[in-house]
Amino acid sequence: MEKLLKYKPKHYGDEMVSIESILNAALIPVVPRPEFVGSLQRKVMAFSFPDVTIVEKKPSNHLIVLVVSVLSATLLLGVWVRLLIGLGKAIGTRVEGKGKEHKRPELSAQTMV
Repeated sequence: MEKLLKYKPKHYGDEMVSIESILNAALIPVVPRPEFVGSLQRKVMAFSFPDVTIVEKKPSNHLIVLVVSVLSATLLLGVWVRLLIGLGKAIGTRVEGKGKEHKRPELSAQTMV
């Protein structure tokens, strides 16, 4: 426990300054040639943005695809509506407009001959 209380973290600020000054004295800064920088920049740009080739497609199929997709969407919507109405009738609920009351026909003994 005494070791934990006496522990003080080291401050690396002074050591970093001294290491930086030693490295600055030992190493000579390098200045790149402008030709090398220019050629490297051209290579990077050519690799990043290669030449684009334009391919034109025939637009005649677009209208057919549009018509077929609208018709199929309409067909699917109609099938779903009929399915929901059929399920509603099978469960016993009536699907009718608002405010309309539907009277069930009453069977009388005369009609059951």
